[in-house]
Amino acid sequence: MNTAIAVIDAVSILAFLAALVIVCFKYNKVFGEDVSFTLAILLFLSASFMTCVFLKWSGLVNTILIVEDTLGTLLPIGWMFLFYTMVHGIIKTETLNRQNALKQEISERTLAEIKARQYNIKLGVIVDNVSSALLMETAERKIEFANRLFCQMLSVPLTPDSLKGLDCQQSAKDYKNLFKHPEDFCASIEAAVSGGQEVYSELFETIDNRFYERDYIPVYDNNQLVYHLWIYRDVTHRVLAEKALESAAQEWRTTFDSISDMIAVTDVNHIITRINWSFASAFSAQPTQLLGFKACALIHGREGPEEDCPCVTARKICQPVTREYLHPDKKTSMEITSSPINDANGNTSGNILVIRDITERKLMQQQMIFQDRLASIGELVSGVAHELNNPLTSVIGFSDYLLQGETSGETKELLEYINRDAKRTASIVNDLMVFAREHPAGKSPLDINEILKRVLSLHTYLMKVKNITVQTHLSQDLPLVMGSSTQLHQVFSNIIVNAEQVMSKSDKAGELYIETRKANQAARIIIKDNGPGIEEDVIGKIFNPFFTTREVGCGTGLGLSICYGIVTGHGGSIRAESEPGNGATFIIELPCID
Repeated sequence: MNTAIAVIDAVSILAFLAALVIVCFKYNKVFGEDVSFTLAILLFLSASFMTCVFLKWSGLVNTILIVEDTLGTLLPIGWMFLFYTMVHGIIKTETLNRQNALKQEISERTLAEIKARQYNIKLGVIVDNVSSALLMETAERKIEFANRLFCQMLSVPLTPDSLKGLDCQQSAKDYKNLFKHPEDFCASIEAAVSGGQEVYSELFETIDNRFYERDYIPVYDNNQLVYHLWIYRDVTHRVLAEKALESAAQEWRTTFDSISDMIAVTDVNHIITRINWSFASAFSAQPTQLLGFKACALIHGREGPEEDCPCVTARKICQPVTREYLHPDKKTSMEITSSPINDANGNTSGNILVIRDITERKLMQQQMIFQDRLASIGELVSGVAHELNNPLTSVIGFSDYLLQGETSGETKELLEYINRDAKRTASIVNDLMVFAREHPAGKSPLDINEILKRVLSLHTYLMKVKNITVQTHLSQDLPLVMGSSTQLHQVFSNIIVNAEQVMSKSDKAGELYIETRKANQAARIIIKDNGPGIEEDVIGKIFNPFFTTREVGCGTGLGLSICYGIVTGHGGSIRAESEPGNGATFIIELPCID
């Protein structure tokens, strides 16, 4: 009996210790208020029971046996109730936790559904209002999705929802005739799908002259193809704008290249970035071959700009600058205008060079000055010729009369000398009269080729004796000119005689080349010899009256001046070109008869 009581007491003590452990480690984590209250009472009872047991087993108090037995009886019942309360509390707590978790899950799922529905609404609005037509098809080539713009753009009479499930290949065939090249449209779709790679910016033109741009994007999930996404964009305005820009650019390039002046665009380092055909032709090259060169190296033959370089000056003053310079060949006068290129910020980024050959203009200016000088000299010569003509007539007349008489010896020789020199002087006066245009000759339609043939027939024998060969190239369709046959005969004869004389003094065989051809609205006559040529410091003076390079007594210096006066009197022009040692070329142009 005592053993059993001892066992019960031990169990109660162990239960008490277990309760303490539970209180220390699980109190706040497991139990609710009801369990905590029950546990507190049991802890109090257990503490009282252990006190009674201690007093009993120590022998200090023996009168509390009834209290011990009562507490020992109540404690198992209390522990059983505590166990029930704990289990019930745990079940209740877990049930509440599960209910709360379920409520939270339902709430989160409901919120997710709401967000998904709102997202789908937003996505639908975005897709329907996007500026591109969208078509998504499954890996099996069935339509999964299409937006409203796709139906509008491709003139599909169905709604986007009605397209779902249709065969894409068949649909492409049904609507391929909307495009100018229908077979290419279908072939490009199959090529993109079979390739399995993204394709961007394929351009198609419709039969109503609209342009669509298409992208293809394959959609993969874990390296498995799940969708084909097609994106169409109406790029008609962009393509037409690009074509207009291209046409304008081509028109600008054509205009740029058709300008006869040499044009070049350079950067701030004088490097050429663009030139026209005239500039390239001047250097016998293609435009692309001169890009990257320095302009000063091509134009002036030097690496750096000159001190008065118009490009440098134009950038300094921010205004166009024009300069004249003599081409390195020493024969061509050029005018170069440099205009600065400014960006939006006002900074100079380069120059535009416009180079113009002003050689002919300079010659025209010289001719105008020369004509003014000739007009003044002509007035002077006319007055002198009139004053000399009357006394010369008397001298010639009286000397002829005296020579007809009976004169002999030294007197006759003196009279013949007087008569001969008077006639020679009268001839000079007649030349002066022609130079002064005091005797205008009648003009009629003339064949220049016939006049040249008559002039050559008079000099053929003499030139043959002097070992001079003549080559002619007379145009058969040369138009007629209005002029004086006698005066033009004199012009051609003077030039040919001059050429004959200079070639006869040369050691090599002489060659005379005569050519006629039509040039614009004029008949051009070219007379060229292989004589010693004309020096640079002389060629500008050969048409001046009384200017001659011959020895004294071998010429009056009026021959070419008279030629000049006759040609300009016919409304034409005459000029000479020569390189010392390579002969001289006279070019005469006379206006044709309309």
